[in-house]
Amino acid sequence: RKMALVNRELAVISDELLATLLKEQAPKHIKDYEDYDGGRIASGAENHDYTQLRIEYRNVLKIANLESFHQLTKLQLSNNVIEKIENLDQLVHLTWLDLSYNNIEFIEGLDKLVNLTDLSLQHNKIEQVEGLETLDKLDVLSLGDNDICGADEVAQYFRGLKSTIRSLSLAGNPVCLEEECAKRIVAYLPSLRYLDWVRVTDETRVDSQALFVNELEKIRILEDMARAKNSDADALAAKQQQFVDALLPDMYDEAFWEKIHKTGSDLDLLMQIPGLNDELAKFKDVVLEQTTRIGEKGLEAHAAREEEFRLVTQALEEVIAEAGVQSAIEAQLLHKEKDEAVDEAMSNPSPGSLLALEQLHDLMDAQKDAFMNREISVQFDCEEIIGTFDRTLQDLNQKMIELINEGMAATRKAEEDYFNSLTSRVIRFFEGYARGVVAEEGFQVSEELHMVLRDKDHINNICTTAHDKQVLAIDTAEELLAEQMAAYLKDHVVGLQQAERHRNRARIVEIMANAAFFNDDIDSIAATL
Repeated sequence: RKMALVNRELAVISDELLATLLKEQAPKHIKDYEDYDGGRIASGAENHDYTQLRIEYRNVLKIANLESFHQLTKLQLSNNVIEKIENLDQLVHLTWLDLSYNNIEFIEGLDKLVNLTDLSLQHNKIEQVEGLETLDKLDVLSLGDNDICGADEVAQYFRGLKSTIRSLSLAGNPVCLEEECAKRIVAYLPSLRYLDWVRVTDETRVDSQALFVNELEKIRILEDMARAKNSDADALAAKQQQFVDALLPDMYDEAFWEKIHKTGSDLDLLMQIPGLNDELAKFKDVVLEQTTRIGEKGLEAHAAREEEFRLVTQALEEVIAEAGVQSAIEAQLLHKEKDEAVDEAMSNPSPGSLLALEQLHDLMDAQKDAFMNREISVQFDCEEIIGTFDRTLQDLNQKMIELINEGMAATRKAEEDYFNSLTSRVIRFFEGYARGVVAEEGFQVSEELHMVLRDKDHINNICTTAHDKQVLAIDTAEELLAEQMAAYLKDHVVGLQQAERHRNRARIVEIMANAAFFNDDIDSIAATL
């Protein structure tokens, strides 16, 4: 069969081929409604009208030209000579995909098809199970008659997927010839209900799990460890995001310490000298203390900032809404008076009724002035509310910046003490070592440390370089925190001001347009009468 396909001329998924297929497979509601002209739908029914498409026995070599079929849920590409899974990223609604009886070697190109529940890849040239990690909804998978080997690797791969595959076909693969392959697959996949189209009975499952009980226990332990690690990673990521949102990146746990504490190969060797790690621990304690203090106060300050923003938004909405309600009531009363005057003029045309219509112009002009004055008042109130918010944020930020400056000053002082102590201790050790005296009995100077202790200038250079880097890191962190708080203040205050200016301009245009329409309507009615 495949030789017959290969001997035919290779095809591409061209517009002409698609037009032919669409004509054959068009949904009934389209066939009943549309006429076909030259292989195309005359009224312009688009590719996104189709939810199913079959391209089989067409000798197609490459998947292409399907990007516009956005709404496809079922796609059949079986019985072709396709060599690679590609160009399917746009078909995100696919739930059923048949690529069986092709020449595919690798499972790839499926990452975006997250809604896929049924995938057929049987009768291809696949050697390894892979590329299914994002298919969390996959329920039915057919991989029969390929070149897949390694029962243990296959079982572990499927067990590691998020999807709970209930029907799996592997028949016709070399893996099926391996000892106890079927039982291993059943034991490793508790969600599996059908293997090679045969139902997995409870008895089979129990027997299979008993056969691999030791391996499964080890796997469960590793899975529990991985889950715990992922849970810790998720918790850390959540904490990181919390402090980023609070404009305090790295102000938690040891993150700030790890950012400012500088190491190096030569410095690490010097730290072997007795007593230096004690000095480092003192420095670290101060950094962690200040980090905790800044972090805790910073979270409180951020909560206060967010609450102030909520309150200012609410206050602005209330001022605008109150003015809107009052204006709506007044406009309704004037329109009622207009309707009464028009009814009177239409039923009893007279100079008096026409005069009453003309007087509505004065009433509208007065109302327009009243609305404009009210809008000026609203604008003033909004500016006052935003100004108060600005001053409150500035006070909060100023207090926070003062706290940060104090913390960073204490950190710099601790770093200076550490640097001085580090340098003096290392120099004293160097001088004693040069005389053949070691500060601590039993301490052995390694060959690497011996090379570092070659002269005093070199030692000073190592310590000074580390000191300069640490001070720079502290200064940079302090500047960044202050800049972020200033940016938050600017973004929120300026954002509110811009939104208010936009609303104010739109309201003025609305008032003027409504007044003009009202007056034009009165003139038109009067002219008719």
